[in-house]
Amino acid sequence: MKLYLPSTFALLFIPRLVSGESLQEAIIKDMMPERSPLCNPTPGATSSDFTFASSQEESKWFDGYAESYEKYNAPWSNLEHHVFNAKMMHTDSNNDRKWTIRLGKGGNIYSMVGPMGETVAPQKRIDSPWIDEVWHSVGVEPPQPEEPFMIHGAGSYQSDQTYTSDVGVPLTEVPFYSPSLGKYCNDSDGECGFAAWAQHGPVPVYWKSDMLNFNRYVDCGDGVIEHTAVSHNNMGSEKNLMRLDAPFGSVRFSTFRDVVISDQTSEILFKNHELGRFDTAPEKVAASDTLGYAIFAEDLPSPVTGPYPLKAGVSMKIHNVGCRNAPTYVSPYPAVMCRLEPTEPDSEGTRVAVTFRGTPPTFSAPCSDNDATNCIDAVKFMKYGSNNYCRAFGSGGDVMCRLNHVFLNNFRKHSGTGQGIKFETASGLSFSASNGITYWSFESNGVYSMIFTPRSGVDPTLTEIDLMITDNPNEEWNISLLSSPDVGGDVAARNGVINWVLHIQETGAQWIIFNPDEVEGESDLGRYVARKYPPGTSLEVLYHEGKPEEENLALAHVYGNSFPDTDGLTPGFPLLQVGNANEGFMPRDANIYNIVTTASKNSGGGSHVYRQYFVMDRFTNISEKAANLVSQVYQQNYNVNNDADATPTGRLVHLYKQGNNIGATIGDTPCYGAEIPFPYPTDDAGNTIILQSRGGAGVHSVTDRLGK
Repeated sequence: MKLYLPSTFALLFIPRLVSGESLQEAIIKDMMPERSPLCNPTPGATSSDFTFASSQEESKWFDGYAESYEKYNAPWSNLEHHVFNAKMMHTDSNNDRKWTIRLGKGGNIYSMVGPMGETVAPQKRIDSPWIDEVWHSVGVEPPQPEEPFMIHGAGSYQSDQTYTSDVGVPLTEVPFYSPSLGKYCNDSDGECGFAAWAQHGPVPVYWKSDMLNFNRYVDCGDGVIEHTAVSHNNMGSEKNLMRLDAPFGSVRFSTFRDVVISDQTSEILFKNHELGRFDTAPEKVAASDTLGYAIFAEDLPSPVTGPYPLKAGVSMKIHNVGCRNAPTYVSPYPAVMCRLEPTEPDSEGTRVAVTFRGTPPTFSAPCSDNDATNCIDAVKFMKYGSNNYCRAFGSGGDVMCRLNHVFLNNFRKHSGTGQGIKFETASGLSFSASNGITYWSFESNGVYSMIFTPRSGVDPTLTEIDLMITDNPNEEWNISLLSSPDVGGDVAARNGVINWVLHIQETGAQWIIFNPDEVEGESDLGRYVARKYPPGTSLEVLYHEGKPEEENLALAHVYGNSFPDTDGLTPGFPLLQVGNANEGFMPRDANIYNIVTTASKNSGGGSHVYRQYFVMDRFTNISEKAANLVSQVYQQNYNVNNDADATPTGRLVHLYKQGNNIGATIGDTPCYGAEIPFPYPTDDAGNTIILQSRGGAGVHSVTDRLGK
């Protein structure tokens, strides 16, 4: 039996070729155009693996919402093995150009890790981990459809848009990823290829998808990945895959805060606040009106610097109540609220990235609650009975030390300070309370105690403080502000400010609420900000400056800008769309990116081919690399029913069967009588099906009736 490739096929039951190349590999390769002559893999730089290992440690996927735990009873990261298909890696003497991509069952990229970390969104959409916010091809409804559809290369959502019980994917445990039809990796050639049956996404339909996706990834060296995607509409399909998102992708906002697109002559930087929502106001520009590439960068220099213009009359001075974590309902991101000294009333916040710069206050000695003239700048301690000077207060790590009330003239102060405090004797002994003082002098039944919370690893422990006082029972301990690099200085808020001034009517309190950046080693941002900005701190607000260009790592996507020889391409396409997905109640830590193209020949038997590039490097190197690859982008549409001359020429396949064994060769390679066992299904007559193809006259099954 002889078949020519490429063939329009429904299912593959695939033997291994006698030459060692699988029939899967042969079919995928024959569906692809040639590589670019600029794509030359470096020997030994590429490695691949089909064995699953969790990427959670480096990728930090989102754990999932409460709804996810109810459905899956586990973090989403525990589901990764269901989507995993292969891993491909590039090593390089330049760390800026190393990368690892993980490919899903649909042959699409679901993880792309570079020197800056994971670049794909953390999957914060409910019920679609590694289904939506990944790099894949999407077939979308044509204009004025009789029945709308959206075919996702990665797989199906776990619920459809109508939540109707008889429509959608009936799975309740794991997502339904597009079934893999074939794959191969050849490290010596620096490439991997995949075939998959793309599935319906969120739009409910009653008909099966006829979209087959082929993806090839080639390690071109120097941080460049050549990605070729072929979207094929099966022969006999009644639907026209006229619009394709090729690709639809996402980048992790917390990794890449800035997007650079272009007009025909120059690059244009979009900072976070300048990028509209993807679902309502994305940036749109025809590829032909650009330089042919887009860049995602970590944190480029802001074009605007210096003081941020606050509303007239708004002042930023921290009230004695200080700073704390804001309630979780205030913001989906970790938020901090600081009470302000009385200022102008309500003032809404901003999405602009800002930096707060704090100037610490000078120390004001505390004065007694009942005698404003009784103020202290030193304390003495006495024992609780015959035991110790200091003891634990409650179970939260607080410490209470008994004060000598005679020395302090019965000083009582049922409040404290958020400022870090230092206690020091004339002889040089000292201890600190860097988290501040909860109560300067709390009186209970005639016993006066100072209460504070030592900061673990910074301040002495309860035992150490008690021993220090015990060994020096008559010392006076002078009080001063703790001089610490933690106090004052800068706090970045690149996610912006929720409220400059929020006025709580019931109490009269006024608060600033903002989203501080995460700080390495700090698990409690509220306490961190409270320590940096104690009561009395004056805040200056500045535009966030970003990092110098040479310190920015970046990812470029090269989609091309000139397609004069592409058949079936609608004028004005491809179209670039990019927008943020970081607003609303459930921001997804993602910027969404989409290249929309058209394929008017993609009725049944039609194929759309698009060869593009990813580039991983330092920002200062990446524009030149991307520009050099624009001319290598290739896009074409053809249909096996109408474009016999334009259809790629495949190789001849020979199938051999002997007994229960089967073999196959490509081209002129002889069989040599090899016997390769393989389990096969049967047709209605009980004949073993060894390969099935679909042509213009219907389905053709190759069975054991053909003999050798």
